[in-house]
Amino acid sequence: MAYKAWHADRAAGVNTIMLAPTTDTVAELNNRAQADRIARDGITGRGATLRDGATAYAGDIVFTRKNARWLPLSRTDHVRNRYRWTVRKVGKDGSVTVQLLGNDNTPGRTVRLP
Repeated sequence: MAYKAWHADRAAGVNTIMLAPTTDTVAELNNRAQADRIARDGITGRGATLRDGATAYAGDIVFTRKNARWLPLSRTDHVRNRYRWTVRKVGKDGSVTVQLLGNDNTPGRTVRLP
């Protein structure tokens, strides 16, 4: 049910996320969303393996899970836990270039995550 509502929101251009009570359920939902996106968009190209074992491709939305003061976004901000990003590029070394998304889906600064 949560997945269908999320999928409908995304198709309508609504800024939405899914929440789940367990890590296993989160993984299931993420895998389903990724499989649907690959089937729908015919995604090809390099993917980056994330900490939880999932694979991210250009165009995916990801969240950072740790603060990283050594990765600045501006003079007063840095990569932070729970920031939401759109993957713009996956490097040969598995790094990802990501663009910060604001609460209203406004694109922000870009940074390379190792």
